[in-house]
Formats: sequence, C-alpha cells, structure tokens
Amino acid sequence: MASKKNKKEKKVLKEEIIEKKEEAIEVVEVKKTETPSKRRNIFIYFLMMIGVFGIINLLSMFISLDLSELATYHRYGDDIIIELFYAILVLIVMLLFKNAYVFTNKKEKLYKALFMASPVLLFSIIILVTNITSVSMSAPEVLTTSNIVSLALLCGLIGITEEFLCRGWLQNEFLERYGDTKKNVIISIIFSSFIFGFMHITNIFSTSQNLFETLLQILNAMSLGFFFGILYYKTKNIWSVIILHAFYDFAIMFGELAIIKECSYGVATSQILLASSLSTAMLSTFWILCSLLIYKRCNFPDQKASLTKMRDFYLIVIPLMVFAFIFAVFPYENIIDDYSDYLICYNYNDLKLEDNYILHYPKYDKFNIRDNSSKSSLELENDEIKEVVRVGNYDFSVSLKNQMPVIRNNITETEVKLSEEPAHDIIVIENEDSFIISFVTLDDNLNEHVYISTFMNKENLSNSDEYLNNVVESFRRLDLPDVDRLGYITIEGKKGNYPAYTSLDHDLFIVLDDELYIVK
Repeated sequence: MASKKNKKEKKVLKEEIIEKKEEAIEVVEVKKTETPSKRRNIFIYFLMMIGVFGIINLLSMFISLDLSELATYHRYGDDIIIELFYAILVLIVMLLFKNAYVFTNKKEKLYKALFMASPVLLFSIIILVTNITSVSMSAPEVLTTSNIVSLALLCGLIGITEEFLCRGWLQNEFLERYGDTKKNVIISIIFSSFIFGFMHITNIFSTSQNLFETLLQILNAMSLGFFFGILYYKTKNIWSVIILHAFYDFAIMFGELAIIKECSYGVATSQILLASSLSTAMLSTFWILCSLLIYKRCNFPDQKASLTKMRDFYLIVIPLMVFAFIFAVFPYENIIDDYSDYLICYNYNDLKLEDNYILHYPKYDKFNIRDNSSKSSLELENDEIKEVVRVGNYDFSVSLKNQMPVIRNNITETEVKLSEEPAHDIIVIENEDSFIISFVTLDDNLNEHVYISTFMNKENLSNSDEYLNNVVESFRRLDLPDVDRLGYITIEGKKGNYPAYTSLDHDLFIVLDDELYIVK
C-alpha cells in the first residue's frame, strides 16, 4: 500500500511539474508575442520624440521673435528663454512617461562619475584656459559678469535639456522595453547619440553657421554623445553627465563671446574643408576611443583592480588627448591661404538706446514712391535769373519680381533690376523729403548681402531712364550678419525713420546718419 501511495504521489508531482513547464512555455510564448508590439511602440516613441522636437523648433522660432525684445540688453537672453522652454517641456515628457526615477537613481557617486569622465574634464579645462586667455587679449570688454553668468546659465539649461532627453529618457526607455543586454545597451547608446547629434541641425537656421560647419558639429556631437551615453550607463548618475555637458559647452562657447554675434562663416576652400574635417575626425575618434575604454575598464567594486585599470586607461588616454587637442586647436589661420576670408567679421559702432524707440516691420508686395508736388528753381535766361515752377508727376514702384529686386517707373513703364542676385526681403522707408530703399540678397553660395540706397529724394526725382540707372548705381553694401527681419525704427526726440535690421541672433542694427550701429 505504501508503495502504491508513493507511486501515486510521484505521478501527481510529475503531472504538476509538467503543468508548470507548460505554463512557463505559455509565458515565454506570450512574451515572444509581446516583443514585436513593444518594438513597434519604441519606434513610435522615437518618431513622437522627433515630431515633438520639430514642433518645439517651429514654436521657438515664433516665441523667439516675441521674447527677444525682452532680452535685448542681455547677451544670450533670448536663447536662455527658449532653452528654458525646452527644459520644462522635456521634464514634463519624462514625468508623463514615468521616468522620474532618473532624478535620484545613482549607481555611482558624483565624484566617482566625474573622475571616470576626466578625459572630457581635462580637455574642457584646457580649452577654457585657452579661450579665457584669447578673449582677454582680443576683447576684454566682453568679460563682464552679465555675459559670463548668462553663458553659464545657458550652458546649464542646455545640459539639463539634452541629457534628460537623450540619456535620461530616450536611452532608458529603450533599455526598459528591449532589455538590458549587451547588444541592446550599445544600440540604445548609439541611437541616443544619433538623436543628440542630429538635434544640432537646427543651428543652421537659428545661428549664422553654414551647412559645412553644422555637419561637422553634428559629427562631433554624435561622438561626444556616445561618450555621455557610456558614462551614464556605467554610473546611472544623470547629474554627472549634465555637469560634464554644461562645462564642455561653457568652455567651447567662452571663446565665442567676442565673435558669436559679430561674425559668420563664408565659403570654405578645399584646404579649409580638409583641415576642419581632419580636426573633427580626430576629435570624434578620441571621444569614441575614450568611451570604449571606459566601457571596458572602468569598474569600481574592486577598488584595487579598478585603480590598475584606471592607470592603464590613462596611459592610453593622455597621449590620445594631446594628439586630439593639437588637431582641435591648431592655428590653421596661420598656414591656410584665405582663412581670414572664411570667418567674416563686421565693423559697426555701439548705440545705447533706452525704451524710447519703436520698431516697425512692414510687409507689402509692392512699395510705391509718388510725388506730384510743384517744384521751383532759379534758372538763367537771357542773362536774367528767373524762378521757374514745374509741376512734377512721379510714380515709381519697388518690389520683388520673380525674387529679383526691381524698380519701375509706372509713367514711362521702364523697369530695371536693382541687383543681379535674388532677394528675399525688400523695403522702402519714406521720410518727409526722401526715400530709403534696402533689400537682402542671396548669392550662389547662400551668403546674404544687405544693400541700401538713400539717393532718391523729392528734389531729384526724374522720369528719365538715366535716373533709374543712377538709382541702381547708388546702392552700397552693409556688412551685417544674416538678417532675419527688415524694417525701420522711430526714435523719440529724432526726426525721421531709420532702417533697422534684426539678425538671426536677434541683434538689432540701425543706419543712422549713414553710419551702421548695433543697438545695446
């Protein structure tokens, strides 16, 4: 009886084991069937993220136009406002996707994480010291507390926005949905790095960077983003990555304090293309090699083994850093022909205005210049000086015709081009006795040129063809950064309307008594 009972219990136990195995198989099958949907979801999230950023960029273009006037007297003021808008939106997205744990979850302490990231810290310190020395010698007037604090605040917001987005949300979201395998870790870091780099494409629209400079920046940002991704995966300390990112940007942008809003890039020669490409490739390779070394060698649980690995790590990193630094900061302008023409800087005076001016941005398909008033002049006739009165009838129109700036005499129906380059904006500013014409052209290399003429006035109007030719020849070129809006300004206490130009960096320029000024 006992043996039969034992056999029966074994049979029941065997059946229970079989049932559990079948349930486990069903669970595995369910997970397998769920995986494709999760994969579809993650790509939907990626597309959503790209779409959100596209919407944000469009909104920022409109917001910056309205808010830039609030920050006129603060360098980077409008950029800070827009970056704050980005940061708030990214934080909201993280909360909605339940990624709030990123704020407090830490695998390594801050000082250990920064020690692990010392290649970037050392490189940034060298760049910062170099830039401080350069700026203090070339433009000491820009080293004000306001400028430095504004730049630091901007870089801090950039670090918060981009790291919370790319590392805190995107990289973590990928691993949560795909699993923390070695392959998925690398894929998540590469993908977040790609998004991080591609985000910088907006600089071609929001700054005076050309396409070539922007593409190099994207490549460098991708490789640096790969470093940040590895560092975050190893430490799970988002604040270390934010601090590192902000400090790196601060070091780089400090050198641009004196030129970022006064210079733009021209046409790159083959020598400049080669030198800049080599510099970027070398620096990008350096970041990737450092990333892989950190991934392989930097672990803290076994302190003794860790110190040995870190020693070997720096024996490799330090020579690489020296080599990369030489390529990155080499003075190419001293050995490359026409390098001085590549960086185009502008000469103008500062003009301080209080809140006693009004900006106008008229938009018309056609501007009219009309006058039918009588004119009197003294003429010599039969050895006698007589006053001759003539009644004029003048009717001109200025417009963009097939993107070309033209002026037309509507009475004689004569029309001439004001420039051989296509224009994207034109304006006629009427004063009591004169007319000012200005337009912005785009050459074959996509460089902008601003032209202005003050030739036409009510005393010299004429219906002759020669007069139109004189108008064309009267235009002179203004040295200005890329113009975003064209208009005019009225200043309290001054008579007349003055041409005004708002750059892509939201600086305001005006022409006053034939002199170009930047409004401070």
